[in-house]
Amino acid sequence: MNSWTRKLRMGMVGGGQGAFIGSVHRIAAALDGQAELVAGVFSRDWANTQATGAQLYLDPTRLYKTYEEMATAEARLPADRRIDFVVIVTPNNAHYGPAKAFLGKGFHVVCDKPLAFTVAEAEDLVQLVEHSGRISEKFQTNALHTHATAWNRIGGTKTTNAPGSRNGAPEPGRTRA
Repeated sequence: MNSWTRKLRMGMVGGGQGAFIGSVHRIAAALDGQAELVAGVFSRDWANTQATGAQLYLDPTRLYKTYEEMATAEARLPADRRIDFVVIVTPNNAHYGPAKAFLGKGFHVVCDKPLAFTVAEAEDLVQLVEHSGRISEKFQTNALHTHATAWNRIGGTKTTNAPGSRNGAPEPGRTRA
């Protein structure tokens, strides 16, 4: 396996204490050692987000009260500090808002299924992806496979197996020709 020059920086929306699926995706993301969780809003309950962040040893300045705050704050960080992508593991009816906010700020989005709750929401997200050049990937039933597939696609294109890249994905900060 070729290694990147650094780990991918992952953010997470949802998956706080008491939520099952967030820990499943954190485990899957950590398996190959190529990504690390650095920021999040894990719950609508600020105390839960703080407790989850502390449990995960996150920098308290990278914990946020809302996904809107997180998307805006992370976009303002220097490129060498901000997240590379966000994982959305909220309840099904709460996927669209975070996905739209992060795509709108230029972040790649990996989302627990379904990507959206209505056809109109899905169509809106498809347009955002097409205009932003970012990736929006929905989880399948196998979290590990989905993380691997999504990471292979991060880098500004939807193709894989580019020469000189890990599993087809360019190094962070680089795009394919």
